[in-house]
Amino acid sequence: MQEITTGHFYLRKNKFFIFLLFSFIFLLFPLVSFSQTEVRIQTSERTFANTPVGIIVFVRYPAVNVYLDVELNYGDGTSEISTCVIGPYSVRRECSVSFSHTYSNSGNYTITASVRLTDTGAVVGSDSFSIQVEEWNPPSPPPSPPGTGGSGSGISSITDINPISATTFGEILDRIATALFFMAIFITPFLIAVGGFLMSSGIPSRIIMGKRIILIASAIFGVVALFKLVTSLTVDIIK
Repeated sequence: MQEITTGHFYLRKNKFFIFLLFSFIFLLFPLVSFSQTEVRIQTSERTFANTPVGIIVFVRYPAVNVYLDVELNYGDGTSEISTCVIGPYSVRRECSVSFSHTYSNSGNYTITASVRLTDTGAVVGSDSFSIQVEEWNPPSPPPSPPGTGGSGSGISSITDINPISATTFGEILDRIATALFFMAIFITPFLIAVGGFLMSSGIPSRIIMGKRIILIASAIFGVVALFKLVTSLTVDIIK
């Protein structure tokens, strides 16, 4: 009888350490990068001459604590260099740089982004984007209604307020998946530890409850991790 009790104790103890090992693996899961080096230019396909146009360059690099020089050639004989940093605790290993440029003449221009390592100068990626610049022909203002004295229409300007910086549906899904993934990272190991503690108590009802907690926590984390993986791979596909 003593040998059976001792065997059950060691079995519960080994299960507890196995679940602790899985929780440690879950904590290391975000450190695995699914993406390779990627450079992506995001801006409008059409703009007007003598009007500033915003350009964002996204850089994804499979390393952390890296300084990257982003050189943007606007295609009209001018260029600009800015630096982005992928911090030591970056999960997505991604940084972005914002530029603004004004084209003086209309025409088709090719914007080229080249990314180099700041310390070595080695080129790690590039991207190009075609933009069409048109002449701005403002419409004639409508005639003032009688009695207004030419004071204008009285319509105030409207500011576009966008709390989410994402511009496509795929990026919105990826931001949601990232938030859920971070929540699961902190909650899942805690639930697994609680479940393991209940299973090590030796009380049948607590053992069953501990198993349910661990299974549910593991299943939810798996679904969230799969959702995050799918959105990361399809962020540039879903528009």
